[in-house]
Parts: sequence; C-alpha cells; structure tokens
Amino acid sequence: MDYEKWMAIALNSIESNVAEDNPFEVKDLFEGHQWKALKRGNRIGFGRYFANEVKEGRVPGVIGLERGKDNHSRYIKQQLKER
Repeated sequence: MDYEKWMAIALNSIESNVAEDNPFEVKDLFEGHQWKALKRGNRIGFGRYFANEVKEGRVPGVIGLERGKDNHSRYIKQQLKER
C-alpha cells in the first residue's frame, strides 16, 4: 500500500471537505468504495500512519481526539492561526 498516495488524498479531503470544529474519522476522508476496497490490515495500517502524522504535526490544523465508543480514532480540524 502506498501510504504517501493515500495521505495526499486524505490531506486534499481535509482541506476541501472537512468543516472546522467537526470531528471526523480517517474513513470519512475517502469515498465509501475506496475505503471499503482496502483490506482490513491496510485500513488499520493507514490509520496508524495517519495518527502518527497528526501526532508529529505533519497534518496542518488537525488534532487527535479521544477514541469514540467504537474505538475508532477521531480527529478535528481547527482553524489555522494567521501569523
């Protein structure tokens, strides 16, 4: 699986489709058929990769939240502060 390719799609989706202050999961960043077409192990692997990118600050304006009741990682897009 090409994580860099999937990360580019995710970043584009965050920028254009995710509203600020609206919690989301990684699967929300992809069209349903794209995400469901991945094998379970690839979905889990990319989820971990995405979580690490957020923790390292490489996903601008996105922070991690507590896990949901379904144990899925959740994130929120915050307004970027102007310098």
